[in-house]
Amino acid sequence: MDARFITKSTRSCSTSSKAHALITCTSLFIMNRKARTQEERNEIAEQEIAKWLDYVEMRSKELPEKLKINPLMEKEMRFVWVRTTELEKKAIPLSKMLDLHYAVATKYKMRIPVDPKNLAQMIHPHYGYLISMPGEFEYEDLTTFYGYQLVSTMERLEGQSLLAEEISALSYWMILDKEAKGCLSLEKFVLLLKAFRENIKKGTLEEIKEEYKFLLTLNPGEFLKENNTHLRFDFARRIFLERCST
Repeated sequence: MDARFITKSTRSCSTSSKAHALITCTSLFIMNRKARTQEERNEIAEQEIAKWLDYVEMRSKELPEKLKINPLMEKEMRFVWVRTTELEKKAIPLSKMLDLHYAVATKYKMRIPVDPKNLAQMIHPHYGYLISMPGEFEYEDLTTFYGYQLVSTMERLEGQSLLAEEISALSYWMILDKEAKGCLSLEKFVLLLKAFRENIKKGTLEEIKEEYKFLLTLNPGEFLKENNTHLRFDFARRIFLERCST
């Protein structure tokens, strides 16, 4: 988490908490540039993602009532969920999330107070990041995902558009990074990029470096000279922001 984003986004924190977050994240950013091994960078990446998750948890406690999933919304979504899942199965492929939301909107209304842009990023054909992700959701996974999206919505409503996009990026990242390691294997990272509709074909590290060479000039310490076996959330975050700005 870059220090410049922390200072903008923690207005509701105490001064001491804000200062602590600023110092911690600045230190992690510098440490990553100085790290000499992949193991060191993996440890730093895990600390970075922990700070993001702590921030989301803190902000989720500050959601106003209008941005919470109330019992009626919960009942409607669960009703459709049960009838959408196949017999003896608890999960729905992410590729079917559009069908689920269409069923909810058809039978009821789409009452969950997610910002229209966030919803479009999830299931609209032009974006469709969620429905392009591999894997499947159980019901609890969906509610967790919506938790991120509601915090993102709150940030957007408060004028923090950049931070809203970062938290949205985090929601997709966590689908693949279930253990909150803060970094993904090259194979999984490529799956994420493809879900973001990025122009990745070969899926090699060399292709990624070429595709994002300008972005990498802004952070020349992103990769080691060799043995880059894992890629960080911070890199994915920057790619997501670049995509959202176009």
